[in-house]
Amino acid sequence: MTVAFCVGTGRCGTTFITELLGREAEVAASHERLRLAACYHMFTKWHGIPSDAEGFLADREVAVANDLASHGISFEASALLSHSIAELHDRFDAHFLLLTRRPDACVASFAVRGSVSELLGTSQVNMTVWGIDVLISKAFGIGGTARIEPYFGWNVLFINARSGVIDATPTCDAYAQHLLTPNDPAPSGCTAPNAAANNGTWNDLDSNFTFASQDVITRYRWSVGAKLKLSVLFLTVEGDLIQGGTSHDSNADVVDNSGSQESFSLSAGLDF
Repeated sequence: MTVAFCVGTGRCGTTFITELLGREAEVAASHERLRLAACYHMFTKWHGIPSDAEGFLADREVAVANDLASHGISFEASALLSHSIAELHDRFDAHFLLLTRRPDACVASFAVRGSVSELLGTSQVNMTVWGIDVLISKAFGIGGTARIEPYFGWNVLFINARSGVIDATPTCDAYAQHLLTPNDPAPSGCTAPNAAANNGTWNDLDSNFTFASQDVITRYRWSVGAKLKLSVLFLTVEGDLIQGGTSHDSNADVVDNSGSQESFSLSAGLDF
């Protein structure tokens, strides 16, 4: 029977190694379990506060026993245990793996996402929307107990709207009306004044129209914020700036005069 722990800094690969070892039949692998007790013990060790570690160890002893009841190796990866190595070694005669990463070699998180959507269900307008999101963030530890992660985001959105043929008199059947004579009553769906005068003609088709072609509408959004996390609790503050529009139609008589928009948000919750 073997007990092993993987410790290190935040975002150093503990999640990955847990998933990797979890594929081994003889390994019971877990990631940051019993987090509240781990955070409390880390807090007392970091600040030099005298504390009885028995409660912290007793909970893990039960978890380790459950692992070893069905597996040959109990493995837990958690950066929260980095200050508890001595206690864990004395209790379990455990093996330890230390993971580190160079903070100057990479950004903590860098994400690029693209999206495309198409409006369906109508022939009167064709609209395609596509966009690109870029997010950069980096986490910093605070006193060994909390983590703050500032981030910066940029988003560009393209909206390509194209007019189809729009029927201003959708209830009037132009084909049925052209089959009638001027003396016949107008079809029931043709309610325009003197609608019967169009009997025997295709005049109702003159009610069809299209909007002028429109430039591709663009929207740029800039975001900056920070996420503060303590155990499973988090607090996020964010500010956004959306630039004003500049597009116009093909006749240049309809201009996108939308101004810039600013928004601020504050949220809190639980992140398991």
